[in-house]
Amino acid sequence: PILVVLATRTGAALTKGQAPEKGVKVSQLVALKKALSASYLEMAFATLKGGKPALDSEGEGAQKEWLAEHQEKILRPASLDTIEPDDYSALLFPNQLGFYEEVFDLAAQGTEIRELITPNERLSRFIGHFIDAGKPVCCVGYGVFPLLVCFRTDITEGRRWILQRYRLTSVPISEEVREAHFAALKVVAEEAIRELGGEFVTPNTELSSPLLVVDRSLISASSDASFGLATRCLIGLVTKDS
Repeated sequence: PILVVLATRTGAALTKGQAPEKGVKVSQLVALKKALSASYLEMAFATLKGGKPALDSEGEGAQKEWLAEHQEKILRPASLDTIEPDDYSALLFPNQLGFYEEVFDLAAQGTEIRELITPNERLSRFIGHFIDAGKPVCCVGYGVFPLLVCFRTDITEGRRWILQRYRLTSVPISEEVREAHFAALKVVAEEAIRELGGEFVTPNTELSSPLLVVDRSLISASSDASFGLATRCLIGLVTKDS
């Protein structure tokens, strides 16, 4: 199965009520389920520490019906602490600003990226398993945040980011500055990726246009506009290796 990791928070703390963010779009999960079923693949859900994920049901109708049908899986997801990574063929982190609240200390002091990012040993081991095994890892937009706290210790280089020298993308600064939460961000994805030793690929157009970057087993997309393309690529890599 493909493990879909969801945030339990919405990112509203970053806007102080000015523009509350929403959770993952249920329409994306519905589309993902259909695509996986067509390839005879399953999906499972988890959150970083357990707890109900933040969802955006996007109104009435089929999406709410689908959510009700699958609520046992989605609304009661496992915690990564209880999951054996060997049981899954790939990881997917959708575009959720709430990941920021979950992996970074909002009260952290400092101006340098390495002062503001505290390595997370648990996530480093879990995500590192997929990277080291060559299993696909896909992050869309703010889904890159959990990856920014993953490090390993190298005998010659010391502590280094797990995705050092990888090419990837996320929400660019040129788009971030337009958002209500930008002033509260101490860690900006584009800056952090560059500072940690990755190569950030900047979209040439607005975020409404898809941008997908694939480097080895890592798939990254800049925004929700690229979600469908990213998940199709993810499924392609999984079925290719199976």
